[in-house]
Amino acid sequence: MFGRKGLKPGENAASPPSRTPPSRQGQAGSGVPAPLSAAADYIGFVSPGEKTVSVNELSGLTPCSGPQGAMGVCFLFTGLDGVSGKIYFFPSFASIWVDGEAAPRAQIPTEMIANRIPNYMQTLQALIAGVESRLSAIRQAMTG
Repeated sequence: MFGRKGLKPGENAASPPSRTPPSRQGQAGSGVPAPLSAAADYIGFVSPGEKTVSVNELSGLTPCSGPQGAMGVCFLFTGLDGVSGKIYFFPSFASIWVDGEAAPRAQIPTEMIANRIPNYMQTLQALIAGVESRLSAIRQAMTG
């Protein structure tokens, strides 16, 4: 009944209430590595299109094949403003395809992303290697 409004038990007027920023997907519990989550948001921001996309959540990891058969990974995404679609990560580029747009947006070179997002390249390479390993194991199980 008495005390400063908004204080939690154990807090007093001398100690400011603790504030933690909302966790981004990929940083806590989603299973998506943080560098890829950050890269997705960056790609949505820099890819030319009708408007920028602020990626909020990635889900549904799927292996995919790109130009010249390059192995990559694809995620479904949802944006902060209700936008959704797919985002593709390949060794040499990444691209975002917003639902309702005729085609994927321009390819953003990996070097450009890696210069902005720490550990992006290592994380992407490890994820693709893991996917390739799992696909190989599945193929072996199906044939032998």
